[in-house]
Amino acid sequence: MKNKLLKILTGIATIYVALFGTIQFSPTIQAASLSVTANKSSVYVGDTVTFTVSASGAGKVNVSGSVSDAIWLENSSKSYTVTATSEGNLYVGASGVIADFDDENDYNVSDACTVSVLKKPSIDSGEKPQEQEKPETQNQQSQDDHKNKDSALENLTVSKGTLNPKFSPEITSYKVNVDADTKSININASARDAKAKVSGTGTYDLKVGDNKIDVVGVAENGFTTTYTIHIHVDEKPIMFLTYKGEKLGVSRIPLQMESKLFEKKTIKIDGKEVDALCNNALNITLITLEKNGKKDFYMYDVNKKEIVSIYQPIAICGENVAIIDVPKELQNRKGMKFTKVKVDKVELEGWTFNDDAFKDYVLIYVMNDAGKKVYYQYEKTENTLQLYNDGVALTQNEYDEEIDKHKNEVNDLKMIIYGLAGLSIMLTIGLFVVSKKKKHVKKFNKIDATNTELSKSSEIERNAFIDEDEKRGNL
Repeated sequence: MKNKLLKILTGIATIYVALFGTIQFSPTIQAASLSVTANKSSVYVGDTVTFTVSASGAGKVNVSGSVSDAIWLENSSKSYTVTATSEGNLYVGASGVIADFDDENDYNVSDACTVSVLKKPSIDSGEKPQEQEKPETQNQQSQDDHKNKDSALENLTVSKGTLNPKFSPEITSYKVNVDADTKSININASARDAKAKVSGTGTYDLKVGDNKIDVVGVAENGFTTTYTIHIHVDEKPIMFLTYKGEKLGVSRIPLQMESKLFEKKTIKIDGKEVDALCNNALNITLITLEKNGKKDFYMYDVNKKEIVSIYQPIAICGENVAIIDVPKELQNRKGMKFTKVKVDKVELEGWTFNDDAFKDYVLIYVMNDAGKKVYYQYEKTENTLQLYNDGVALTQNEYDEEIDKHKNEVNDLKMIIYGLAGLSIMLTIGLFVVSKKKKHVKKFNKIDATNTELSKSSEIERNAFIDEDEKRGNL
């Protein structure tokens, strides 16, 4: 009984040790890997074979040989069916940089697989293709493929900045930091193997912020190794300009902000070269300014050497316009309130109507794609936009008030006209009276003169009579 119990305990202990050993020593981390397999080791001419490219981890994989493709694999695989067209070998190779999910490192991996293609026997020969033995591992290149598979680079250089870390053929990812005024960079590289090739070198335009450039080494057998350079262009402003009491940073124009309506040029502001977009027909020069981390276009007057307005190209209800500043002299409009308005999900400065009868309407002031500053009236419920004739919309009460005001003005004008007519009549009468009076005075003076002459004549005659009488008395 004891021996039997001992045997049972010994068996349990053996099982426990086996299980413990499996749990304790089985690997839990699987490094990133890449494999290429085929469902057949040999085929006849005219038959098909399926190659499968599989990856453990995540990364971009380049497939070459009988298949040419560039794919992204993430713990996944992709299959390719290839038709054998002639005797020889079907070869598929794969290479790339795979990131391991456990240690988060990038691994430069590659693999290949070769399938023999045999001459198809005649129908009555009874021949059958001999199944070739598979190579020791399908992850190795076949022995009859003597082409070099070295796809590493011998050197890699950049014209601006410094590679970080220092270049090594085994390191495939680098970082480079350059100044804000760096607009392009030249990449140069050479392959380690004389029969390998290199693609991706040359001069690249750089945008502000992050740029990614891939340089690929291609081995004689088609294997590839991709070296990635992450270039960061400093976004620090080149200089500062004052606008509306604020200092805005002058930045380079991002490549994605360039417009077909404008030509990219370089202008000088305070002796420094600044990127600009110019449209001579519209007489508009745009520069990029940064405010609170946000970049926008602003219109710059080259002659006055000052910023005149913001310029934000947008599409509203199918109309291509640009948001611009509304001058202060235009902000006050009768029957309206100048405020922030929302038009087709875009927020900008505009006007709302004071009367509730126009609560669904707003007015905006923008620049159209012809460079003309115009007013648009937006209706919310129908989401429609139409040109505004710059008139003032009136409510019924305001209309009645205007009519009353007009009537009062007409009445006042009538009173003035009547008054002027009366005054004219009075002046006419006055002139007539004065004229008559002058004629009367002249006539009176004439009569008086005549009477005076008659009086003098009578006096003479009387004196003469007296003298004659006296003479008679003396006699």
